[in-house]
Amino acid sequence: RCRLLPTGGPSALYYANRVQQFPIALVSTAAISAVFPSLNAHGHLGERGRVRALHDRTQLGMLFLALPAAAGLFALASPIASVCYEHGNYGPEGTARVAEGLRCLSLALVPAGAAGLASRVFVAMGDLRTPVRIASWMVVVNVSLNVLGVVGLGLDVAGLTLSTALTTWLNVLWLAHRMRTRLELPALEPGFGRRVRTMALAALVSAGAAW
Repeated sequence: RCRLLPTGGPSALYYANRVQQFPIALVSTAAISAVFPSLNAHGHLGERGRVRALHDRTQLGMLFLALPAAAGLFALASPIASVCYEHGNYGPEGTARVAEGLRCLSLALVPAGAAGLASRVFVAMGDLRTPVRIASWMVVVNVSLNVLGVVGLGLDVAGLTLSTALTTWLNVLWLAHRMRTRLELPALEPGFGRRVRTMALAALVSAGAAW
């Protein structure tokens, strides 16, 4: 992937990715690690309703922090990149490329955590193949979008990071669909969508004020 980019692109991509991984590690990875033992226990007992309820509550908990983090990273990508990386030989042009990549990667922050939790649901229910198969297809899609973005459309770091965001969203949507059709889990808990919309609105307002 990085060989598609002009000189300095791999470094900009790496730096943007490091910033994005910080909230993922603090929020999504921590939450998933905490609830997986309970998910696994309910899954082995075949308690689909409890698996769905725990999944939904955990997703809402992650979204409560991930949505404002994503909105904040998008709004403040330039100053974050400047403070973290602009020194020595790494000047404004480099930090601008980092900020461009960070804005696109911020769009992948929410689905990355959601997909990680959804994959654990499949593992808890004893289905190890479905998430692997979907992930394999996502590799193909991501590579195709990388080539399209950088070679076809002439984008820089955004060509790779935007394709990552699109692929991550496709991944979580596919997993969510298979949770209903393959695992036969109940529908989302009542009020889930309303809560997500409320949190998203608050995150956008906060990000607008920060910007």
